[in-house]
Amino acid sequence: MADVDIAVVDAGGAVGELIIELLEQRRFPVRRLHALSESQAGEVLRFAGKRITVRDPADFDVDQVQGVLLGDATGATAALAERARAAGCWVVDATAHGRAAGAALQVPGVNAPGAEQRYRACPNPAAVALIHALAPIARLAGLERVHVATYQAVSGAGRAGVEELASQTARLLNAQPLQTRVFERQIAFNCLARIGELDAQGVSAEEAAILADTRAVLELPELALSVSAVQVPVFFGHGLVVHLQTREAVSLGAVREALAAEPALELVEGQGGADYPTAVGEAANQDPVFIGRLREDTAQARSLNFWVVADNVRRSAALNSLLIAEQLARVSA
Repeated sequence: MADVDIAVVDAGGAVGELIIELLEQRRFPVRRLHALSESQAGEVLRFAGKRITVRDPADFDVDQVQGVLLGDATGATAALAERARAAGCWVVDATAHGRAAGAALQVPGVNAPGAEQRYRACPNPAAVALIHALAPIARLAGLERVHVATYQAVSGAGRAGVEELASQTARLLNAQPLQTRVFERQIAFNCLARIGELDAQGVSAEEAAILADTRAVLELPELALSVSAVQVPVFFGHGLVVHLQTREAVSLGAVREALAAEPALELVEGQGGADYPTAVGEAANQDPVFIGRLREDTAQARSLNFWVVADNVRRSAALNSLLIAEQLARVSA
């Protein structure tokens, strides 16, 4: 893979910082890195032993780079993405803007858009974890229907979500009045049964995104899939309870083998299946998508229940972006 000049937008944000960290960890062939951020322009960060000054994306010359990775969704970001595409750059977008703008959704290891599709996007973070868990089962026995309940970390709302949970927790423990800005109700020590606005059918924006992105990446547009999304007081790591029915009969052992064979997955069962992964203990700041509590549903034929947990910022956004970028850099070399 030839060396590449790239720009990372949201260099000081949660996703952007991790993208830059992973570029170095995975030894991505960076010739020159341009760090961009509206809110942190002028600040200095370190990459590969060098000091890099963060710049404003609004006036960045995209002719300086071959690739762009986007971790935030401001107006300047959207404009930069369009300028980069027009200049012939490949673009990887980890934001909702990319998904709305028609970028090709990709979860490396599950689907692979054509080489001509140089504007690609990460699916919704909860959908990324779900897609990784469903894909091997879909290949093994097909999917008749799927229901998932997600328990989503506040980092899905960015740094502001993390700060609000921390602030509310501290205030409650010190008998101080709460401040609510990011979430519609108190999130500390609480669970919220809605993430985003509701449509005419009562489906939240978050649930609609998970539905659409999962069906698109799995190439199962008619999949009977239902989603209930819940906001929980966890900083990093989305959890999902999955119930599914396969089209064909399949043994639990075969499913276990299929899941264990997937590089992106880590099956956690322990002695007698009693162990299971958690957001704090296993998923936070880790690369795998973890699966536990795998078992047959005795109430319905060909049905399984299991638990999934993954770091929504690292695994589903930053690492997914880097894996896409590695593919684009290879095909563009």
